[in-house]
Amino acid sequence: MRDNLPEGNGILHQDGSRPHTDRVTQQLIAENSISLLHWTSLSPDVSPTEHVWDELKRRVYVRPHPPVYGQQLKYAVIEE
Repeated sequence: MRDNLPEGNGILHQDGSRPHTDRVTQQLIAENSISLLHWTSLSPDVSPTEHVWDELKRRVYVRPHPPVYGQQLKYAVIEE
């Protein structure tokens, strides 16, 4: 953070996952007066990939003939 924001005006995104809530991590944050933006762990808002999977799923299952078994699903996903 110091390299990218030498003036110290950054906010660290904190999603509440186990490595971020560990005692050592929390101690480092406190000792360095790091500002935090708290967020829910595994929130789809944080992961653009989740939006892509949601859109892909929607497109596959709104087809005139949604897939019924694995091979059909594979082809539908490839087509989308």
